[in-house]
Amino acid sequence: MKNNYYQVAVNIPILKSVYTYAFNEELKTGDLVNIPLGKRKSQGVILRETNEDELSKVKIDKIKALEGKIENAFSLS
Repeated sequence: MKNNYYQVAVNIPILKSVYTYAFNEELKTGDLVNIPLGKRKSQGVILRETNEDELSKVKIDKIKALEGKIENAFSLS
């Protein structure tokens, strides 16, 4: 199954709070997701699908996979 890549705003108070994550299902802007963040778990919101130009600037093998969409959560879009 093909991975899709997404820009995710992460729920942490640091300077860089938008990261690229992979997921093998379609997600839409505003979906709430569970993500790995270093050694801990966090939540984030899908901002948009990553475009080819952004994807060319990152190492694909360094992109972590989303743990999944938070079920029964309302979308922020």
